[in-house]
Amino acid sequence: MKNVVTLLFCVAILVVTSCTLSNEEKAERLVKKTLKDYLYHPDSYEPLLTKVDSMFIDVTTIEPIMEISKEMKDLMYKINRCKEKIESAESDMDIWAPDGYSSRYSRGEYARAKKEKEEAKSDLDKCIKYMTKI
Repeated sequence: MKNVVTLLFCVAILVVTSCTLSNEEKAERLVKKTLKDYLYHPDSYEPLLTKVDSMFIDVTTIEPIMEISKEMKDLMYKINRCKEKIESAESDMDIWAPDGYSSRYSRGEYARAKKEKEEAKSDLDKCIKYMTKI
């Protein structure tokens, strides 16, 4: 009696597992359904190979990755901002470049632009140096 129950149980498991679709079959059906919406001739599509990999993500690893990503984003913003400040200061330096007819005001503006450029370059170097450490 035990053998018959065990045999029926095994047969039932085989029937249930054979009726469900594998991950590859599910992926193929999803792709075919999606391609029907985008292709002019979806019947002409024939997949060469479908292989579904599983990826397990440990939730505890996501938080540090997100923090580093945010830090990198902020750092890239600072780098771009420093580059803009350098370009602006160089433009101002070109406008106020001293010549034989320069006034005190124009020499002061040139000195101010030069100082801004040097500060922005220093900040840029710090940001790039910090980025290489990450």
